Amino acid sequence: MKKNEQLKLEYLETLDKVIKDLNQKALKAKEGGSMDEFILGKIKCNVVDIFQKMFNTSYQNVYVALKIPHLKEHIAQYENKHEQLYAAYMSFFEKISAPWKEKALKDKEFGKLEDYHKEQEKLNMAEEVKKIFKEHYQRIFGGE
Repeated sequence: MKKNEQLKLEYLETLDKVIKDLNQKALKAKEGGSMDEFILGKIKCNVVDIFQKMFNTSYQNVYVALKIPHLKEHIAQYENKHEQLYAAYMSFFEKISAPWKEKALKDKEFGKLEDYHKEQEKLNMAEEVKKIFKEHYQRIFGGE
């Protein structure tokens, strides 16, 4: 198996497990009467799902066919496909998280603490997903 295929398989399996665990915790919270925890759990699942889809999009654009023009500028400077994948995927973290950061700042500024907390949970989950990806990438590609 090629390293890129190994990364895809292992990383997506890990994200599937994360989603499953988050869903189980959310359902337990709901059963326990904590709707707030249930909602936060579902929000976290959605964040993982978003970045799972963006990984697939990045992978397709690097290893199959470049269809998203803005990715071209992110990957053009790299010769190796796995470095292009890394750059493409990281660009989605920046692009998707930016409005969440902006909203969190506005929510905090206007005292919307519940909304601020939700945005922070989204940002924290995005960082966790990014960390998981980097760990898989580093383990598989190392110093290449």
